[in-house]
Amino acid sequence: MIRVRLFSVTATGNYCIGVSTEAAPTIPEWVVNGQLLDATISVGNESDLYRFQALRQGDYIIETSGQTDTIPTLFGPGSQSVRLAQNDDALII
Repeated sequence: MIRVRLFSVTATGNYCIGVSTEAAPTIPEWVVNGQLLDATISVGNESDLYRFQALRQGDYIIETSGQTDTIPTLFGPGSQSVRLAQNDDALII
């Protein structure tokens, strides 16, 4: 599970998020190596949740792009409270 928030708690703005690889029903799921999702943080201190399935062992790169400064955080497996990784703009897991 990935949570994305903006670096500034008062900022708002659009961003894209995607997941790719090298060698909860209400949380949107996106496909590894699929299309980027366009998203918006419209209220200060808001965060968006996404989920994906790592179908094979290897490194996964989760990155955001756009005009806003995001902080993606990886949670899991199957948890919104067990933080596995966090970094400004991209995660390599």
